[in-house]
Amino acid sequence: MMLSGDTKANSNLFDRHENRALEPRFFSFHELAGLGHPNDPLSAIRSKCLECCGGSPGEVRKCGIYKCALWPMRMKYNPFHAKSKHSQNKEIAPAAYKQTEAVEISKQKEISANVYTKS
Repeated sequence: MMLSGDTKANSNLFDRHENRALEPRFFSFHELAGLGHPNDPLSAIRSKCLECCGGSPGEVRKCGIYKCALWPMRMKYNPFHAKSKHSQNKEIAPAAYKQTEAVEISKQKEISANVYTKS
């Protein structure tokens, strides 16, 4: 997000020698926050969705552009992350659930192996 009307701040974002915009990785957290950028990805996605929907949270909620890459996360929630490691709802995030389940199984095997070796 560029600061409108502040040409001096905007000119610092452009590398005149390379004729391209500078990369965000070269800015500190405080510099990015000073430019008005959100500090987490879900907030950035929500801001973009609000911009797309004319600033109306209700329109973001009703958004029907299912093919948009940001659509699943428009409500500041990532459905691809499991709720918790004890979540039994496999429909929420199948890949994350399988990974969590595999870690739990490997921990159980490790514990049982340690029990048998100590006896």
